Amino acid sequence: MAQTTAKEWFDKGMATNDHHEEIEYFSKAIQLNPQYAAAYYNRGLSKRKLNRHQEAITDCDEAIRLDPKYLNAYIVRGNSKQDLGRHQEAIADYDEAIRLDPTYARAYYNRGWAKDELGQYQQAIYDFDVAIRLDPKYGNAYINRAISKRKLGRHQEAIVDLDEAIRLDPKDAISYFIKGRSLVNLNRCTEALELFRQGEALDPNQTFYLDDKKKAQTCATPAPASGKRLALVIGNSTYQYGSSLQGRPLNDAQDMAARLRSLGFQVLLHTDANQQAMRQALLSFSQQIDRRTEVAMVFYAGHGIEVGGQNYLIPTDARLTRPSDANLEAINVQMLLNELKTSGATFCVAVLDACRNDPFRYWPATVRADDDRGFKVISDLAGEGNMYLAMATGWKNVAQNGTGRNGVYTESLLNYLRAGQTIESVFQDAAVEVKERTQQRQNPQLITEYATRRRLTL
Repeated sequence: MAQTTAKEWFDKGMATNDHHEEIEYFSKAIQLNPQYAAAYYNRGLSKRKLNRHQEAITDCDEAIRLDPKYLNAYIVRGNSKQDLGRHQEAIADYDEAIRLDPTYARAYYNRGWAKDELGQYQQAIYDFDVAIRLDPKYGNAYINRAISKRKLGRHQEAIVDLDEAIRLDPKDAISYFIKGRSLVNLNRCTEALELFRQGEALDPNQTFYLDDKKKAQTCATPAPASGKRLALVIGNSTYQYGSSLQGRPLNDAQDMAARLRSLGFQVLLHTDANQQAMRQALLSFSQQIDRRTEVAMVFYAGHGIEVGGQNYLIPTDARLTRPSDANLEAINVQMLLNELKTSGATFCVAVLDACRNDPFRYWPATVRADDDRGFKVISDLAGEGNMYLAMATGWKNVAQNGTGRNGVYTESLLNYLRAGQTIESVFQDAAVEVKERTQQRQNPQLITEYATRRRLTL
């Protein structure tokens, strides 16, 4: 029977997920071939996973002696040195890895991590910047850059990074916890509690955030006692017969629902809703509104169009091959507004982050004329309560879908929608921010109709 070769033992080590077996098989490969650099490296990696850091360093030393250009051996040796608190030595290993390959994002990320541990926060941010530039989907680089920014007191910038980390991996609980901690630092305690709740749902065993959670619980704004707050939130992204919006309306709806819950709203959330689901959601929502309702709010993110002077929200299964199909296939905005303004709620709010682009490019050019983009001006809002209609952009204009987790308008709304703010100030601040961010190309609109002197404070 033929003796097992060093390569065969090495392959067995690579095939198992048991770290002790990995070490055993790589060791047998080394016994048969003491010049096997990859076996030393992988045995060191397995030892590091078992927290045997000094042994891992020794194995990586040998791998590097056998192959001085063994890039990952420098990285793992640096990682083990960091785990032992030898951060300056670790940086030397990452420097060598970068010298060998200046495009290796992982080396910059690890060097940034080590510099952060040494209190060199601005230098750490620089390395994370480079790592992200080389690999824009490097979620951990966004998280660690946010951590360094937090240590410099740059909490709002940290939140932006954490939003991107959450977009890249919505199931990573750490991002939610760290974002919650930054919100506490900004005294946005109610929002922070919602982030902690989301993180706990993903990973109930984390404890590092608990002191911040206690702070948030002492300063959070309680739900209003004057009346109930109801919100219907819809985000449509994946259309069967129109262009996709790359998931952002779903993120918009989920993030808006979380924010509204933190402000005391009962939320009905629907994502990628077809026509039946949208009509049923509107019916269920309207049936829950009565004269005890302080706020009735509808938020919609997705495709919206204007046809023949009427504005429509587009369900995901709408098949609009001609303009007249809109009456049957889509949701008339005026119908929605009529439900709100006659509902009896003290404050009625409709937020439409629609008109992101033309979803039905196969319509004849005469129907899709450039001056028909966006929603037409809506003027009939008079009802029993104060009415607010906020739209992502003006007539003859297209709202930008954004490049991050959220659409441009919703992202700005989330920046200002927090406890203690009046609804007018939220819409005003968000509109100004959108215009600044888009160089005036997108011009959010707010239409109001007042029936009482009361102001809506969130």
